[in-house]
Amino acid sequence: MKKRVFVLNILNIVIILFLISISLISNICIAQNVTENNKTNETFPELNPSIEFSWNDEDIINGKEFDIKVSAFDLSNAKYDVKVYIYRDENENRILSETYHRTEWVYSSVAVPGFFIGPGNKTKDVSLRILESYRSFNKSAKIKLVMKKAYSSDVKLELEDVIKILPQRTDKAQESALTENKDLTDSEPETPSITGEVIKIGSSTSNSNTITSSQNNFFKYFIFGFIILIIIFLIIFIIRTFK
Repeated sequence: MKKRVFVLNILNIVIILFLISISLISNICIAQNVTENNKTNETFPELNPSIEFSWNDEDIINGKEFDIKVSAFDLSNAKYDVKVYIYRDENENRILSETYHRTEWVYSSVAVPGFFIGPGNKTKDVSLRILESYRSFNKSAKIKLVMKKAYSSDVKLELEDVIKILPQRTDKAQESALTENKDLTDSEPETPSITGEVIKIGSSTSNSNTITSSQNNFFKYFIFGFIILIIIFLIIFIIRTFK
């Protein structure tokens, strides 16, 4: 009888230890998730983005494709839609340009989805050309940049400027320009050009997250293994006691 009571007490202790281990592991997992969420919020805070754009005046030729360099700063951890278009009238009803998107030319009133992906500062080129129906246009017009966070009703960022559309050059003018450019290229040393996106990377934050996560996992597995080891010893002890 005493042996049975003793065995029951041992079994109760095993059950209690098992429940304690489950509770400890659950608390560690919850604390780890809270810590990672807090660090994520610190890594990608809500910022106030800003935009700018620029171009080479000599490249804005009617009948030719030209690039508009678009830069965005202090982006949040989100996607941003962007559109750049050239227009003539004050009410923006007469859009003169089309935009190259993926594999085709589309009307410039359509925004390019996910053009920028935050966070950080980004710079990319938008390729434009004047519509065929305005091929004879060679005056000053207005150009506008619009950026908006994707899938959001936030206020759009807008930037506007004046752009001069140059007429398409004749063959003689093109030959003369090519000769001038060749002479300048031969006389000046070549300098490497850097294009593409400008991205800030916070490596220290990601390393900190990795170290904290691995430490928590080690502690969790250590407790679980220790409890299992105690249970195995208790089972062996009970078997020997019955013998």
